[in-house]
Amino acid sequence: MARSLQPAGKQPAHAAARRPAHTNARRAHAGQNHTQTHAVAARATKVAAGILFASAIGAAHALPALADDGASTVPLVNPIDALVGDFTVFAYGNMDLNNAETEGSLAVLGDLTLSKGYAVIHSSGLTPKDYALPQIDGDPTRLLVGGQFDVTHSVGVSEVSSRSNETADQLGFVKLGDISNLAINERGNGGVWLSAAGTTAGTEPAIFVSEAVKQPQSAVKLAQPAATYFAHDLSAAQAVSKQLASTEFSESAHVAAVKLTAGRHGGERSLDLIQGETNVLTLDASSDFAINLTGAQPSATTVLVVNVLVGDEKPFTLPTFANVTSPNAQNPNTVAPYVLYNIVPAAGVNPTITGTLISGTILAPNGTLRTSATSPIEGQIIGNNLRTEGGENHNYKFLGLVPVEVPTDGGSDEGDPSGDPSTGPGETTDPGETTDPGNGGDPGETTDPGDGGDPSDGSDPTDGGSDEGDPSGEPSPGPGETTDPGDGGDPGETTDPSDGSDPTDGSGDPDDSTSPDDSANPDDSVDPSDTTSPNTPDNSKNTGNENENGTESDSQVQDGNLAQTGTNAALFIAMAALLIAAGGSLVAWRTRRN
Repeated sequence: MARSLQPAGKQPAHAAARRPAHTNARRAHAGQNHTQTHAVAARATKVAAGILFASAIGAAHALPALADDGASTVPLVNPIDALVGDFTVFAYGNMDLNNAETEGSLAVLGDLTLSKGYAVIHSSGLTPKDYALPQIDGDPTRLLVGGQFDVTHSVGVSEVSSRSNETADQLGFVKLGDISNLAINERGNGGVWLSAAGTTAGTEPAIFVSEAVKQPQSAVKLAQPAATYFAHDLSAAQAVSKQLASTEFSESAHVAAVKLTAGRHGGERSLDLIQGETNVLTLDASSDFAINLTGAQPSATTVLVVNVLVGDEKPFTLPTFANVTSPNAQNPNTVAPYVLYNIVPAAGVNPTITGTLISGTILAPNGTLRTSATSPIEGQIIGNNLRTEGGENHNYKFLGLVPVEVPTDGGSDEGDPSGDPSTGPGETTDPGETTDPGNGGDPGETTDPGDGGDPSDGSDPTDGGSDEGDPSGEPSPGPGETTDPGDGGDPGETTDPSDGSDPTDGSGDPDDSTSPDDSANPDDSVDPSDTTSPNTPDNSKNTGNENENGTESDSQVQDGNLAQTGTNAALFIAMAALLIAAGGSLVAWRTRRN
């Protein structure tokens, strides 16, 4: 009789019936336990999957915050305001004035030299009048000299007045740290005349504070060393400059490296700014062209930082802006408050800036800076040692907010009690050695500015707002440091400073002009990464942090800081791993038990 074959693993029904009842019961119970174990494992798997899903979502939000963690902790600050406040022109070392005039305020922590008659006024109609003068000893101040007025090497008269601006906060005083070499006399009905010790009013060289200012003679002497009025010294300015020029800054969060493209004609370049970002443009020194801003316009949160790499002492031209035409008090320069030129000279190089209608603030804390623009510089100027030539300086305070750290250096207690006028804030200058600015970081790839022609410098000024005073055209050196008289010419001033009421200056040319190599030797050893949190400016300007599409970006400005998003993804991932491990252990335990 043939046997009936069954598929492998399958038994006939009558085989199960022949088993003892307890065997079938045990197998049934084992199957039930096996089913329960699978159910537990399934539940653990579902829970683990849910946690992993939540972790993925959390990580997606958290990772940008983790990636930007270092940059997001850097506050948005106005570094120029932190360094020099409301002063239009500022020198940490010595200053030699030889340009047309300044419509604003000046501060020099060392000595002041006049190479010609010089006017310091509020506005002639070319500069918006609604700016604030800095307060020194509780007084609005138009001219601050931390050291001496160098009467030995100066010529002419510097008139400090408000011109036709008569409101109290526009009547700026003159403040000096060392008046031991001066006589203070009354001129007219309450005017203050500062000239060499032992002389009378009317003697030149001199500083004359017009009677309209109504400055008491007792308010001329500073109450404390000039450096103590500023929270940061030269090393802090150098650290800021070094940060701005570094590759790390250009590649950090909320900073965009931008490049020029071809313009509408050969003398123009186009530039698209990224809205809500600090835009960094790197140029070689000679940039004789106009920039046409074709995209977002500069603002407090859409700032343009231009790193200018200077390899030698040949005068170089800063670009103009095609968007700016004939600014004046009624038609203000809308670009100037949001552009910052960071001058990065090679070691031992003293930069000389030329150009026409320069819109933006100039930061040049390394070496001796010489400005020789043929028409106004509309912005602030910050240098170590500084010599001004050419056109006017117009007050346009830098208003941009930048993610950069301004080192806190305790400058308030670093004044020189000896009164040495050659001493800058917190450090002593060495007039025999030029500043080594270091490499300033790697500013990255430079932009080809085109022809970069070097314009001729040194035309004779036509501005009636100044009196050249020195017929030879050869400028005099600054105190404690010698400057390069160069061509000594005052390039043609294209603006009209109104009545040009410049007091008659004395004739004669100081006879000891020397070399420009005589610049300060600041200690450029500051590591900008090793800094403390800088002062945060008024954040009322932090409006409209939009992206290039005009929509509000995820990382908004909050309380002066870059907003932080997400939570720590590591926490979610660790929790998920813990639960998965617990579920797996439970499954293994139940399996072994059965």
